[in-house]
Amino acid sequence: MDIETIERQIFGGRLGRMNWTAFGSTLSRHHKNEYGKCVADDPLMDPETRALAERAKRSAPGEQKVFHRIIP
Repeated sequence: MDIETIERQIFGGRLGRMNWTAFGSTLSRHHKNEYGKCVADDPLMDPETRALAERAKRSAPGEQKVFHRIIP
């Protein structure tokens, strides 16, 4: 789920206040911008992270899971 959808579900609209965090978890991804500042990227743009999330959707009990919380 992209961050715009998450923000819309939480706050009722895309306000531009939510961002990915560069170092929030081992799944976080980032790059440096032209000023050398770390900028967070959507973790699912990384093929390995996307594959992990897809596998977790069908994981059996005892296998690795990927959790997120959506507040309606």
